[in-house]
Formats: sequence, structure tokens, C-alpha cells
Amino acid sequence: MGSLTDLDNTVYDCIVLGTGLPESILAAALARNDQSVLHIDTNDYYGANWTCFNLAEFLRWGLQLPADHTAQLLARNRDFNIDLAPKVTHCRGPLVDLLVSSGVGKYMEFRGLDQVYLTHGSNRQITKAPNSKADIFTSKSLTLVEKRRLMQCLTKFSDPGEADPLLQGILIRSIIPG
Repeated sequence: MGSLTDLDNTVYDCIVLGTGLPESILAAALARNDQSVLHIDTNDYYGANWTCFNLAEFLRWGLQLPADHTAQLLARNRDFNIDLAPKVTHCRGPLVDLLVSSGVGKYMEFRGLDQVYLTHGSNRQITKAPNSKADIFTSKSLTLVEKRRLMQCLTKFSDPGEADPLLQGILIRSIIPG
């Protein structure tokens, strides 16, 4: 399209507002079914709340730091990606199967989690979340009872495909609404 005039004079079968994952899947499905689709977003970036910013983009988006900190962080800009709405999906789960079988998966990047950090307390202290047996047993912030319960939880969820039927049903319903 050459200009806004061209946009004004074009007739579309469907207009999809927003470029988040659900909107993008809808727009792609409509286009695949020979519908003419106008896919637009009010933001100056794609992905809505599903977007992932590098550090410079995140700082522009809304985080204001003192200039000396900003310069130091921007020097390492490519070391950071900040997701506005972090999503965790089981690698062998039905959502990944659906994304791959629909063809949407080729436009996505699937990665394992390197580490998870949590904020807690009134001072919003950032703490590394234990994600392995070694992390759990060396953690100074967990009591013995909490360590035992967390190990039971990790053991139960380590293979969702082998989980008991009730748990499997809960996982599927929470991943794929409907």
C-alpha cells in the first residue's frame, strides 16, 4: 500500500485490531481462507502484551533510570530481552503441539528457561527461584518443610505426560481454554 488514501479506499473482509498472539493467529487463519484482512495495532510495536523487548526498547517503553545506569545497561543491550507477559509452556504439552501443527510455530522461538526470578516482601527484593534439586536443598530462604513440599511438587510436575489423570485434565484445561 502506498498511502493512507489507498488504505481508506480499500475494502476488507475482516479487520483485526491488535497484534498479540490470539489476534495474529486469527488474522493468519482468515488470510489462509482467502479473506482480505487488515491487521493493525495502536502500538508502535508488534505483539501487544505478547511482545518481547530488548533492553533499549524496554527503557523507551516506560522504565526511566538515571542516565549513568541507562548508559551502562545499554552497552549490554543485546544481553537482555524483557517479555511484557511471560509465558511458560510445557515443551511436550498440547499447546506446543497445536502451535506446531497449525504452522504458527515456525514464526515463534521456543526456548528453555535459563532461570526464574521472583519479587517478594514489602521491599520487592528479587530472589532466584530454585528450579533444581540442588537449588532447593542449598536455598537459605526455604524451611525444611517447604523444601520437602517443593521437591514433591517438582517430582509430580517433572513429567506432565505421566501425571495422574486428574492432574493431566487440570493442565490441559488451564493451557487450552474451551
